[in-house]
Amino acid sequence: MQNTQKTSTEPKTQKGKLMKDKLKKAAAIVYGEKGYINTRIVDITTEAQVSEGNFYRYYANKDEILVDIIEDMIDDIYEESKTQAKADSQQRIRLSTRAFFRSIKKHAPLYNVLIQVSSFDPFYQEKLKQLRQRFIKNVHRTFEKQGVVSDEKLDYVASAIQCMVQQTAYTWCVLDREKEFNIDELSDVVSDIWLNSIETLKNK
Repeated sequence: MQNTQKTSTEPKTQKGKLMKDKLKKAAAIVYGEKGYINTRIVDITTEAQVSEGNFYRYYANKDEILVDIIEDMIDDIYEESKTQAKADSQQRIRLSTRAFFRSIKKHAPLYNVLIQVSSFDPFYQEKLKQLRQRFIKNVHRTFEKQGVVSDEKLDYVASAIQCMVQQTAYTWCVLDREKEFNIDELSDVVSDIWLNSIETLKNK
């Protein structure tokens, strides 16, 4: 990959911000349809219905815009799950898990690109790691609020729950997103496993 650092130009005018947003929306669609390797700048500008000159006002190459849209997606996934975490105990877990599953499904094509590029690019490996760490931190916080003592075993459990939730979401909402399934029922099954683990640890 040519460049995986966020060095894109920030627009100073409202018109510039609208143009950059237009390019990012188009890039998210094209990357989701074509994947990283097959995406070209001309594909992005064609989707956005703008000239290539407009693209180069904000980005040096296709990798810079990918950084922007991946970071926007990760922030959106995290924030959507976080806003559902205001209820107490069991309901909090169910709502945040449902929100996470729905968000992964909404971003499915681009999330798949993140998995693709993280297989060979350390920058995106770190981005995926950051998303996992955010999730694990939230799991820890939930356990501690339920009176589960934090120790090394809890680290293992939190990591296992993170893997279960994210991998299940990836399998059903990304890889098998064309299948007919009830996303709320699926997320509730995952939530039940999470809740059972809390009760198990509290009773030991």
